[in-house]
Amino acid sequence: WDQPLAEEDWERAGEYCLNDVDAAEVIFNATYADYKARKILSDLTGLPVNATTQQHAAKWLFGDDPRPQEKFVYTDLATIFPGYKYSFGKSEYMGEDPSEGGLVRHKTGVWENVELDDVVSMHPHAAKALNYFGPYQERFNQLIDARVAVKHHNFELAGTYFNGALTSYLTEDDADDLAYALKIVINIVYGMTSAKFDNKFRHPKNVDNIIAKYGALFMITLKNELEKMDVNWVHIKTDSIKIADCTPEVRQFIFDFGKKYGFDFEHEATYEIMALVNKAVYIAKYGWAEKAKKIGTWEAVGKQYAMPYVFKTLFTKEPIELDDYAITKQATAPIYIDDRFIGKVCQVYASHTGGNMFRVEDEKKDAITGTKGFKWKLFSEMESPEDIDMSYYEHLVVKGLENIDKVGSASDLIPDLPAYYSKNLLPF
Repeated sequence: WDQPLAEEDWERAGEYCLNDVDAAEVIFNATYADYKARKILSDLTGLPVNATTQQHAAKWLFGDDPRPQEKFVYTDLATIFPGYKYSFGKSEYMGEDPSEGGLVRHKTGVWENVELDDVVSMHPHAAKALNYFGPYQERFNQLIDARVAVKHHNFELAGTYFNGALTSYLTEDDADDLAYALKIVINIVYGMTSAKFDNKFRHPKNVDNIIAKYGALFMITLKNELEKMDVNWVHIKTDSIKIADCTPEVRQFIFDFGKKYGFDFEHEATYEIMALVNKAVYIAKYGWAEKAKKIGTWEAVGKQYAMPYVFKTLFTKEPIELDDYAITKQATAPIYIDDRFIGKVCQVYASHTGGNMFRVEDEKKDAITGTKGFKWKLFSEMESPEDIDMSYYEHLVVKGLENIDKVGSASDLIPDLPAYYSKNLLPF
């Protein structure tokens, strides 16, 4: 803001500045674990705390080598996955496009007895299988193994890595912070190997992002092998696969097949029933989980069914609380309710007495996604619950049911569906 401010707006400007102070404190509290992890990295690398994560990771893995990437190993993936081709930014394998990131394949529907098997740390283990870091690979391997040992509080094993450099942090008080610090390094390492610019983690020839691509090609190979066995896979997403009516024999095949390529699978959960409405959104009920408290509960992936009013109304049947009506909206451009600027991120509710909400960019007004046809107010300014426009929230519930019924049967998914919906709305 670089214009004169009318005196009647001074108080509001002061509130905005105070909110910045409060927000800074909230952010610090929310990211305190990152700060502690950065301090641990600083102790381990000898670099200042405010050095970037990339600098800490490079120092930890490569020491003072100014050009470690010149010693890395680039593997032509066609030598492992015959028929793989990469040309002009596009890949092809077994007649499919594996994409240039994580592989996603899906079969919409309402599925029963769905097993979720997950690859443990896919990208780090892909780098390990490819010996990507060459002379530094063993140090990276130690990083992967050390994090697992620390995460499981196996301090004796963790103390054997890096010549005992982690020993001083191998206590019950510090272990979780150390595990997080090591995870930060592992995550940025993969990100930088796939960067478009030269850096200490990227092999100069790595134009096709071979670490992520290795995982994607593996998943396509696994998918095709399962299809030969008439196994009904229903969802593949980067490092996980969901199988309907999975048997112990199929699970063992998946686990053994993964080991051939350097991957370990874990049986993460089995859903009693799952509705997959598109490649990124599903709602499922746990039939089995490693954590027993999850069994019988619902999991919503994607915003549509995770919205509290929808989630409670359709699935958990928990009482609706006032906070469940709060909707968070954000945009890259300024957001307004009528002529009032309310920020780029805001918490609002559908209101009988509110105004139109829209974003303004280059003097052009556009409705915020999902707000058209309804009036809005800031949630913090709600004067009475009677002002809540329930038609909006019921609209979300009905839309959720409609999307399930498009791919299967909402009544099968939710046998105890509230009578109002089952009698008056279904089937769509």
